[in-house]
Amino acid sequence: MLLNFAVSRELRPGGIDTRLNLCYHNFAFHRNVCAIVFFERFDIMKERISITDIARLAGVSSSTVSHVLNQTRYVSPEITERVMKIVADTGYHKNRLACSLRQKRTNTIGIILPSLNAGTYYGKSLEAIEKELSAHGYNLIMKASSNNPQAEKDAIEYLLSWKVDGIIIVLSDNGYDYSQVPCPVVLIDRAPEKQTVSGFYIDNYTITCQVMEQMLQKGYRKIALISPTPQFAPTMHRIQGYQDTLAKHGLPLRQEHICYGVATIDDGRQFAQRIAHNTDADAVLILSSPMTVGAMSYCNENGVRIPQDLGVMTFADYDWIRLSNPQLCGVIQPNRLIGECAARQIYRQLQGNKEIVTQFLPCQYFEGKSL
Repeated sequence: MLLNFAVSRELRPGGIDTRLNLCYHNFAFHRNVCAIVFFERFDIMKERISITDIARLAGVSSSTVSHVLNQTRYVSPEITERVMKIVADTGYHKNRLACSLRQKRTNTIGIILPSLNAGTYYGKSLEAIEKELSAHGYNLIMKASSNNPQAEKDAIEYLLSWKVDGIIIVLSDNGYDYSQVPCPVVLIDRAPEKQTVSGFYIDNYTITCQVMEQMLQKGYRKIALISPTPQFAPTMHRIQGYQDTLAKHGLPLRQEHICYGVATIDDGRQFAQRIAHNTDADAVLILSSPMTVGAMSYCNENGVRIPQDLGVMTFADYDWIRLSNPQLCGVIQPNRLIGECAARQIYRQLQGNKEIVTQFLPCQYFEGKSL
């Protein structure tokens, strides 16, 4: 028995002519139905295919189709092949919203960063987070806080409205109690004033003391500082390490050697000019990647020789520090490891582990030729 259906209709407005041609070949009328489905300009129709449609075309129940797609019960190879062939031909996609309503989870994790244009600094962490969580079937939704506490709270509310299963945050509010968020939260990079949720951070204080010791061992005694204005823990810990190491060696903290500003290339250039021409500094510690770019570009363009005129140590964590001229001495930060730890921790919490874990991870020192 051969059944032929031809459907042609025009959708208004928009003038899109969508034709759906269905040919049913029924060789064993009761159950063995094979469907050959041809779609022309099928983009709109794809969105309307449901499990019920797949079941009708395959000649099985909707629950059988669900078991095939979700692999939740044994279904014979013949029926499985038939269903999957129709799924492929029709371009069917799961309705994840409906699935999440049934399962009471969405398999999504929210990410809140200071900026979505954060470059490679958070890029390595994000790559690691995505790789770890995608292996467990999770997807990411990202929002930006612009370092604004209210924008961060709005981002949290937005992600909660989408029923995310957990959130990984680079904080913008040092005093906020993230344990009040009604889903698992893991912090990265910036430690809060009080640890109420799990977090993974860089041990900025220890590495700053170590690189300051390196500079002192090479004979530098008038070490200047170029830094973002201290607002969050990483910068504050680095500045503390700078100050404590000077004090340990009985060296004065000279205000003319300290430049605080915005973490931009322009401020890096401006501060490099000030230090090179208006102070007697013999070296500079730079705590920001964009500021390092600005400082290096100023020195290269204006005849400030590195390290002959000015030694440079940086926290720039870009791959180009090995390719700079001269190679920069700098701190290699474990951003990828932080992402891996955060992803694994939030997955553990989603499995019911309530333990709060806080770790400050060590950095590595890269020996360049700028000192």
